Amino acid sequence: MRKILTLFLAICFLAGASISVWGGGLNNTDPRYPQRQYRRFLLPNQMKVMLISDPTLQRGAASLTVAVGSMSDPSGRSGLAHFLEHMLFLGTEKYPDEGSYQEFVSTHDGFSNAYTANDRTNYHFEVDPDYFEEGLDRFSQFFLAPLFNPGLVEREMKAIDSEHSKNIPNDFRRIFQVKRKAFEKGHPARHFATGTLKTLAGVSRKELLYFYQKHYSSNQMMLAVAGPQDLDTLQSWVVPRFVSVKNRNLQEIRVSAKYMKRDPRFRLMRIKTIKDSRSLTLMFPLSRTLHYYKSQPLGMLGFLLGHEGKGSLLSLLKRENLAAGLSAGGGDSNKSFSSFDVKIQLTPKGLRNYTKVIRRVFQYLRLLRETGLPRYIYEEVKLMSEIDYKFAEKPEGTSLVNVFSTLMMYYPMRKLEVDPYIITEFKPRIFDSMLYSLTPENMLAILAARDVKTTEKEEYYGVEYSLTYSNPKWVKNWRNSKKLSALKLPEPNPFLPENLGVLPFEGTVQLTHQSLVGLQQDGLSPEVLNRLKPLQGKLWKSLDELLTSAEFKPETDLAALRELLRKHALGNPETIQDDEFGKIWFQQDFRFETPKAHLMFQIHSPHVYSSPRNAVLSQLYTDAVREGLNEFGYPVSLAGLEYGINVDKKGINLTFSGYSDRIQELVKKVAGRLKTITIDKKTFNTLKEARLRRYRNFHFQQPYQQAFYFRSLLLEGKKFSIMDYEKEIKKIRLHDVNKFAKKIYDRLFIEGFAYGNLRAETVREAAKVLREKLGGKILPEVNRFLGSVRQLPQGKSHTFTRKMQVENSALVTDVQVGQRSPKLQAALMVIDNLMQPQFYNELRTSQQLGYIVNSGMTVLKKTLGLIF
Repeated sequence: MRKILTLFLAICFLAGASISVWGGGLNNTDPRYPQRQYRRFLLPNQMKVMLISDPTLQRGAASLTVAVGSMSDPSGRSGLAHFLEHMLFLGTEKYPDEGSYQEFVSTHDGFSNAYTANDRTNYHFEVDPDYFEEGLDRFSQFFLAPLFNPGLVEREMKAIDSEHSKNIPNDFRRIFQVKRKAFEKGHPARHFATGTLKTLAGVSRKELLYFYQKHYSSNQMMLAVAGPQDLDTLQSWVVPRFVSVKNRNLQEIRVSAKYMKRDPRFRLMRIKTIKDSRSLTLMFPLSRTLHYYKSQPLGMLGFLLGHEGKGSLLSLLKRENLAAGLSAGGGDSNKSFSSFDVKIQLTPKGLRNYTKVIRRVFQYLRLLRETGLPRYIYEEVKLMSEIDYKFAEKPEGTSLVNVFSTLMMYYPMRKLEVDPYIITEFKPRIFDSMLYSLTPENMLAILAARDVKTTEKEEYYGVEYSLTYSNPKWVKNWRNSKKLSALKLPEPNPFLPENLGVLPFEGTVQLTHQSLVGLQQDGLSPEVLNRLKPLQGKLWKSLDELLTSAEFKPETDLAALRELLRKHALGNPETIQDDEFGKIWFQQDFRFETPKAHLMFQIHSPHVYSSPRNAVLSQLYTDAVREGLNEFGYPVSLAGLEYGINVDKKGINLTFSGYSDRIQELVKKVAGRLKTITIDKKTFNTLKEARLRRYRNFHFQQPYQQAFYFRSLLLEGKKFSIMDYEKEIKKIRLHDVNKFAKKIYDRLFIEGFAYGNLRAETVREAAKVLREKLGGKILPEVNRFLGSVRQLPQGKSHTFTRKMQVENSALVTDVQVGQRSPKLQAALMVIDNLMQPQFYNELRTSQQLGYIVNSGMTVLKKTLGLIF
């Protein structure tokens, strides 16, 4: 029967008929995005395909996931799957030039990339939609006829080795690799995934081809394609190109779920870090859990263990000065196995008393075992999953197709755009089964810090570590932990949005020349464009009023035209306050039509950057305010609201965003706490120590990151260095920050902008509350910070060199071209577009001078330039 069905489908394709594998369920629209349409089907070669058509998309994008990754590396060939991923970019039979694919994508305003995970490999690109068909043709050749040019094998091996060298100082990758030492010997999850010259030495074209033919099969491929073209056009481009990918009828790769056995002893891995950091990760290995997507038990566990409100695990650990942060949730996850991880950022005391921290975790788990999953928690999480899904930002480009090509590997295709995101089932028994897997016998504890004792050295990253199995008595004590009265379940969230209505529009919109250009580029017919041109420059109270002011033919699709106008029409921001104390702009949303808003306030202060000491005081001040608000703010964030308190050279920046229903209430609460530091000395010392570590860890950042920092330091006028901050922070005490909090707003000027589902009066009231809470006198413009850029003398070059504390090196070359103007900026953008592909191909691919190679136009204040 299967052979007959496949033959029938092949005939449908050849005849150009529509595909109907699942009947009417194949095609559907998205109620959130009226013009977005989906089509999903199975090609005759069993490749899964999802098409997304949306005329508002700015790029054509495609993503193909192959269900094979580093866990399939042959013995003695660590990194082969990753190496093959690299080789696919270096020429195909139809397009043999090694750099032609990258040059094509870059020339046509796009980009491409790929990655190799433990169970999959993903390839993706996006490009100007006018060149999307050719892009798909070039992309499809990766999976039809790659060359695996033997003359490029050794050279690309060096690129792999360079990539690994870049990663060696990265603590995240180091810890990720070393924890595999605790996995069962012989289990593929132990594999080193990246590869080096040593692990890949001697790999031939024949070996690459064998791996490709063994694992790259159309029935293990998932393709997602999105563009502004209609579904039939996208299908006509995809089918003839990908239907010929060979189906080797491979079985789905499954590995043993038992990658780490239970043990009655305390299993502890100590890992020495490069950066000055301290963390404790409790990893609980689990069998596969992806099929529980309707109830998401690991998500529920993460919600409870990772909560930061009153009575939470983190709140207690902070009070005891044991931890500075905590996160919890699903870790490694694939079709064979998964894990649940609790990661805790430790204080110095917490590092010394890590066993007490572990005890606190099991005491919270004891609480959950006694209470089970409360129905009200499920209802809250379910409600927010529905709200967040309904009002999610519209994904585009590779961020859209990458998600779908990966989801097709794990979830049923029928409701792929919905099922992984919305919780629909209350399953306390499944929750309990996950909870009862979180035991000390089923745990790997990873203690990572610079000063831990180690006995071994890992072979690929050179990481110092130890793996010990200690007294079973600890395991028994943790298993029998008693409930602690200080630990409580989260209270019902009072900030959940209630009013999700969109306010009637009361602003004005207009069509500009740029609007008409955009409409033309999106394929609007000349006839409709000509009817819109007389409306250019006029103000309209709504898009509907604009539409009714022009006469269109009866067959014109006004709903589709309205969507295009929503994308390209411009609003008219109004100034709702302009006096000596501040200037506030506001624009009500008409483009997205969601119940969300965003407010930004920049509070200019002459004190925040007047000296290195004040710069550090400002940073510690914002740290202290954020920490003082954390227990209040965490439930706020769970309800879809966010606030930010940061500092720059000009002053203090406040941001508020999320569902507009409670946003004014949030502004009032935060504004009332800005002049009062509520944390105690112990908490302040923890924050200060964390800030000092951040300064020190700068010296262990990637070389290119440090190079960009020093470029900024050299070119920007009045910029204090991190080295200055390291000296100053040691002298600062809590009482200094308290005094600074009262001084910082003694003179101020507030600039603000608000956009979204708000009324002008609401924004005025928010600005008024902020102004009243802060007080202060007028700050004249002459006393506000103005940035500047050092102009380099014409015809002269300057060189800055610095020895770093990490391996590897970086070179950044900055060429100042002139003062910013539209003409010069456009010229530099064209130059960059022409130059970037050749620059990358020559230095990265041909000469192998570095793994991270880039060039582009740069804007520093009002100075334009090119950077390499």
